[in-house]
Amino acid sequence: MDQAEYITKTAEEIISSFLKESIKKSDDGTGYINSVKIVIEGFKFFLENHIGIKYSEKRLKNIHKYSKELWVKKIVEQDIEEKTKSQLKSDNSYYNYCFEHIFKNGVYPL
Repeated sequence: MDQAEYITKTAEEIISSFLKESIKKSDDGTGYINSVKIVIEGFKFFLENHIGIKYSEKRLKNIHKYSKELWVKKIVEQDIEEKTKSQLKSDNSYYNYCFEHIFKNGVYPL
């Protein structure tokens, strides 16, 4: 495993632990997603300032995607027994939108 892969794996572990904490504290997602953004920006800053560590924007986008998929999956899973496939698909789209809105603006969409 090269350094960039190791850093990616570390980011994913940190993000997973943030989700567990978020669930324990009944966070609406705002705390989790803002924390994810800090992790991604921190890793980006670190990688940009350490010559010799090969990375790409794609890796950071993959971390972003991973954190969103993890959060949306957990949110949608909570109500899975009571919903139809079309409702689940709609929820999936809605929570993807919410994630991106919180990531960009720091607050839950109204």
